Amino acid sequence: PEESTCIRCGRCIAQCPLDLNPTAINLAYNMNKPEKLEELKVNLCMECGSCMFACPAKRQLVHTNKLAKVMLREYKDWGLELKPEVVTFTAFVAGLIKDGKLKVNKTDLVFTPQDSAFLARDLEETQPVRNILSACGNLREMLLNRKETVLAGNSIMHEYMGDVMKKVAKNRWVNAKNMDAKILVTECPAEYMGLMEVKPDDIELMTIEEAVLKCL
Repeated sequence: PEESTCIRCGRCIAQCPLDLNPTAINLAYNMNKPEKLEELKVNLCMECGSCMFACPAKRQLVHTNKLAKVMLREYKDWGLELKPEVVTFTAFVAGLIKDGKLKVNKTDLVFTPQDSAFLARDLEETQPVRNILSACGNLREMLLNRKETVLAGNSIMHEYMGDVMKKVAKNRWVNAKNMDAKILVTECPAEYMGLMEVKPDDIELMTIEEAVLKCL
């Protein structure tokens, strides 16, 4: 069967007899992060297939684990270096601003970041979005932020559990209101779509790209 996007249900983790995180391993492999693969202990994977069997998205997790182990073990034996650096869009833009290659104007706007669960938990990347927004204006945090962020949208789950995902997005807007957020900024397109569907009139919603463009 054709695989689809991860819905972050956690079944692969629950079924792994060694308590590994196949989703995080998959992302670290695709991002070319060998240090993260070592931290996630991918070499312990015995390729039993439990994660792949349990995955409702039919993702080829076992095959990725095999390739990740090759990346860690064989490349070292062959004396090959993993030179390419893969960065997220948010980190790339933050780097451009830091290096002075992208010049933004500091404004009086107050931005509240909606941390992407993928970036915050799987990649442990939370600072770039804050660096961008701090350069563009002032920062006001959600109560639950960084690794403790609350999901605000998922395109696959929205198709099958639309009512549930609307409630999830509405709950995140309540969180934003409680912190007196003025402009909520998303890193994830799926979260932007989910939040926009139930957006209140008194808080503005922007993507990270829109926030930067507003301050050029």
